[in-house]
Amino acid sequence: MDFDLLGVRMRLGNPVVGREIDLHPVISSTQAEALRLADRGVAEGIVVVADTQTAGRGRRGRTWQDLPGCCLLLSVLLRPARPADQQPVLSLAAAAAAATAIRRAAGVAAHTKWPNDLLLGNVKVGGVLLQATSDAVAVGIGINVSGPVEELQARVDRPLTTVEQAAGRPVAREDILVELLQSLEQLYAAFRQEGPPPIVDAYRPFEITLGRQVTVEGYGAAGQLVGRATRIDELGRLVVVDDYGREHSLTAAEVTLAAIEE
Repeated sequence: MDFDLLGVRMRLGNPVVGREIDLHPVISSTQAEALRLADRGVAEGIVVVADTQTAGRGRRGRTWQDLPGCCLLLSVLLRPARPADQQPVLSLAAAAAAATAIRRAAGVAAHTKWPNDLLLGNVKVGGVLLQATSDAVAVGIGINVSGPVEELQARVDRPLTTVEQAAGRPVAREDILVELLQSLEQLYAAFRQEGPPPIVDAYRPFEITLGRQVTVEGYGAAGQLVGRATRIDELGRLVVVDDYGREHSLTAAEVTLAAIEE
């Protein structure tokens, strides 16, 4: 592996996020390991990093396919002393931190698509997964950094890209990791002090969904909601106004965005 853990720790200096890094050449899932550590009572801030996963997880039961040595795969264990209805906003914190890290480390403009996609241009480059227990949250992040794009796309049968393809040059996973954990540290500190508002404010500039027509599958009795995404509310929910002018506040647990139309 090309991670210099000592170098990462020296560059970080974070009091919470990344104060301990648990590195694995191969693991079934960084999320599963983070949740296992949570059950053992491990203190918050530990980051589980893997070179490759054999059973990576995505949202709504999907799998995450990676190329060994080409992706940044990590999960952060947090124990936020905040009400349960505020904790889902940590998914937006992770997405904003990841987008910030890609911009700083690679010099390319990363964006987010609510609730958990990371994009370069209009193509997915990574994603976020949030899983909670009674007293902990595991924040999983996966980013395609390098490797043959065609092979990545063949594994998941949808358009994907990598940070290096967008940057046009080599980009070290270690650099993205450091920038990501530093940004997440700042956002998590703000969340613990003030709750969701500073997270939502940090997330909005990266979001491409707002102001655009969206289709949400599996919503309500009709099974579908079509409308315009108008804002991210104070709890990080996407507010969609349908054709009758009614507002719908959507949570990550309820919906997926099936399509975004120009």
